[in-house]
Amino acid sequence: MSAGTTELEEFHQFLGDCLRRGPEFTTAEEALEAWRAEHPVDDDATADLEAALAELRSGDAGLSLDEFNQRFRARHGLS
Repeated sequence: MSAGTTELEEFHQFLGDCLRRGPEFTTAEEALEAWRAEHPVDDDATADLEAALAELRSGDAGLSLDEFNQRFRARHGLS
């Protein structure tokens, strides 16, 4: 990603480029698959998300918003 642009903006540019080149894809899903092939997801983030979902499925509800807020504020010296 270049400085100052978001992933969504880059995806928008990718789609525009695809449309200018011609009918490269017949569905939005095909275009998304091509984008994902060129921009793979961070494997560590994917593993973290999968682990969190597994914990959630096993009954671990995680932190309440209030508990998270208290810990976050304490860690960052916020009142």
